[in-house]
Amino acid sequence: KEKAESHLGEPISEEEYQSALPLAVNKLFRINDRYGTDHGEDYLAMLIYEQVLFTRFSNFCNANYRVMQAEKKTNALQREASAHLTNNYTPRGIICQEV
Repeated sequence: KEKAESHLGEPISEEEYQSALPLAVNKLFRINDRYGTDHGEDYLAMLIYEQVLFTRFSNFCNANYRVMQAEKKTNALQREASAHLTNNYTPRGIICQEV
């Protein structure tokens, strides 16, 4: 964990570490198997760092998307509400306000 934190340059929570570890281990096994290499602990630390970084960025993007969707919904509701408060003129020139 400490080596991954040194690559990242900041602490990694235990939850982030436990989430990233099995994914990084699987990736390490696939790389070693595919290329016939024997990367070890140092490379695993780098893969953990990459996974934590990816997860943090993914979480940021998802949160940003949810905010944008909420803003779109709010704007659509405001447009819909203002559309119902428009003045309409009857053929005789009488102003009717829809509510």
